[in-house]
Amino acid sequence: MDINSFAYQTAIKQITEQEQGEADKMLAVLEGCWLKVNHYWLWNMLFAVSYSLFLVIIGIIGIFIINEDFN
Repeated sequence: MDINSFAYQTAIKQITEQEQGEADKMLAVLEGCWLKVNHYWLWNMLFAVSYSLFLVIIGIIGIFIINEDFN
């Protein structure tokens, strides 16, 4: 097959597009793995729940302190 022919160029284009589409899926998986390793706190549910509870407790304490200042 002549590399300058339309059929060859079309086939190469289709193969390249297919490989790039599959590469996007693979890169998304690799990105998720990287986030899990380097940003563990984003994925750790126990940390997220305990941090949220901590913020709620600090908010409640703040409300009591502000309420005492106005009384």
